[in-house]
Amino acid sequence: MSSQYAVQDKGSALTPDDIEAWRQRIRTETFANYHYSMGVALARSGEPAQAIESYRKALALNPASPEAVFRLRKLLLAAGDETASEDLHQRALALNPRYEAEAFLHIGLEHLDRSNTEAALPLFEEAVARAPELAEAHYQYAYCLYHFQSAAMEKAKDHFRTAIRRGYLEADAFHYLSWSLCRLPSHIQNQPLVPMERAIALEPHQSKHYLLVSDVQQCLCRFDDALRTLDRLARLGYSAHELNWRRGMSEIARGNPGQALGCLEQARAADPKDVRHAIGLGLAWEAQGEVERALQIYQKITGTTADSAWAWSCLALLHHSRGRIAEALEAHRQALALDAEGAWYHTSYGLTLEAAGRRDDADAAHRKAVDLQVDWLWYHATLRPWAKPLFQAAYQRIGLALPG
Repeated sequence: MSSQYAVQDKGSALTPDDIEAWRQRIRTETFANYHYSMGVALARSGEPAQAIESYRKALALNPASPEAVFRLRKLLLAAGDETASEDLHQRALALNPRYEAEAFLHIGLEHLDRSNTEAALPLFEEAVARAPELAEAHYQYAYCLYHFQSAAMEKAKDHFRTAIRRGYLEADAFHYLSWSLCRLPSHIQNQPLVPMERAIALEPHQSKHYLLVSDVQQCLCRFDDALRTLDRLARLGYSAHELNWRRGMSEIARGNPGQALGCLEQARAADPKDVRHAIGLGLAWEAQGEVERALQIYQKITGTTADSAWAWSCLALLHHSRGRIAEALEAHRQALALDAEGAWYHTSYGLTLEAAGRRDDADAAHRKAVDLQVDWLWYHATLRPWAKPLFQAAYQRIGLALPG
C-alpha cells in the first residue's frame, strides 16, 4: 500500500517532537496497511461487506492511498452503490489527479511481489497509458517485458529509456536498459555499455553491474576488456570459481586454450557439480586439438545429465567438425527438445543443416535464433575456430551485423 508518511530530511538533527511525530506516522501507516491488507483478504474470501469496511478504515488513516480507493470503488460498484463510488472517485481526484494510474501501478507491484507477472503486466501497461509521465510505471512495465516476453525486447528498451528520461534514475533501470540493448539485433550500434556506466556510478560496489559489463564485453568480442572487468569483480570479493569459469571461457575465445584449461580446472575443483565447468573443459580441449578428450566429456554429460541442452549442442558440433553429420543432426535435435527457446541451439543446428545441403532450412534456423535472442550468438561462434567463418558467412547472408 502506498505511503504518505515519508520522513523529511531537514538537514539537521531531529527534535524530540520530530521523533514523536515520526513514530506516530509509522503507527498510523502500520494500521492503514493492516486494514488495507484485511480488505484485500476479505474480498478474496468472498466477504465484500467486511472488505468495504476495512478499506474505509484504511482510507480514514491514509486518504491518499490510490489502491485502497480503487479497490473500494470496485466493490461499491459491484454492490450497486454508484453514488458512493463516484463521490469517492471525485474526492480521490481532488487529492491526486492521477490516482487511478498509481493504483494500477501499486496493485501491479503487489502481483509482482507474489511472482504473478501475468497479472502484473497488463496493470503496468494500463498505468503507462493513463499517466505517461509516471516514470516508475514505465520501468515496471519494461521490467516485466524484459524478463517474461523476450519477443518484446525492443518495447522493453523503449520503456526503460522513457523511465530514465522521466526521472527514474535507479541503477537497475540503467542495468536492464544495457541488457535490453544487448539483446537486440542492432546491439552493436546501440552501445549497450553506455547506460551501464551510469549504473556503476550509482552503485560502484554492486557486483551484478560488473558481471553485466563483462558479459556485454564478451558479446562484443572485447575479451581483454572482459578479463579486466573480471579482475575488478575479484577485488570486490566475487565468487572465485565463477570468475575462473568466466576467465576460462574468455581465454578460449582469445585463442589461449592452455590458460583456459588452468582456470576451468580450478573452477571444477571448487564446484564439481556445476556442469558448465565440465563443458568449458570440453571446449578448451577441443580448442587444444584434443578432440577425443572433449568427446568423452560431452558423452559423459549427455549420458548422466541428459537435461543439458548445451552439452548436446557441443556434442553435435563436435560430430559436425568430424564430418559425422547424421549424428550431429540428432544431437542438435536433442538440444532443441530440451531448450526450444535457446537461440544458440537453433543457429548451431542451422550450421549443420547447411552442411547437410539444406540451405533454406539452415537460414530459417539462423533467423529463428536472431528472433529469439541475438546477444551471445557471435561469442559462441568464436569458441570454435573451424566454425567461425561458417557462422560469419551464414549471418552475413541473413543480414546480421557482427562485432569486430
